[in-house]
Amino acid sequence: MAAHDDGGGSGRRNPGPSAAARNRAALLAAARRLFDELGADVPMSRLAAEAGVGQAVLYRVFPDRASAVWEVFTEDLTALEALADAGDLPALLGEVSRSAARSTGFLQVVAGHLGDPRLAEVGERFAAALVRCRERTAPERRPRRDLTTGDLRLAVQMVTGALVTTPRGERLGVARRSWDLLGIPVDLDDGPR
Repeated sequence: MAAHDDGGGSGRRNPGPSAAARNRAALLAAARRLFDELGADVPMSRLAAEAGVGQAVLYRVFPDRASAVWEVFTEDLTALEALADAGDLPALLGEVSRSAARSTGFLQVVAGHLGDPRLAEVGERFAAALVRCRERTAPERRPRRDLTTGDLRLAVQMVTGALVTTPRGERLGVARRSWDLLGIPVDLDDGPR
């Protein structure tokens, strides 16, 4: 692993501001990997070690655990927004389900921060993506007409909420069954991405 700015004291040369983007990318990659694998309770010191940076750098980039979670969550949302623009609602809901199945630790942190304004922003962005996606989805791929965007958001909350208490290996099956029970077409047959 390349030497990163470790925040001082380790004897490694501090490359200064040029290391900021590299350190941020390393921390995001480590956060995603560890949160997916171990959940959101992973020690921050482990996150710094996994990224190859010191704790001073970690806390400059992510002042607290919630900041790290929100950054990864926002990155995922940006990818979902791009998928929504493709106009295939069953594919979008499938990717939401796969993402939730991989990282229930994120969902647990989100549940602990329901009053956080970042959550409201994420919710608004996701709702807008659902609207765009639904409008662009071919009629034969859309859910029944009486389902509103609010209904779809609630369905996403119900399905992803069920995954939090489901063992990892069973999550996609539970997601598939949940969507079937709700009568909403979702593409989950191609497995996790």
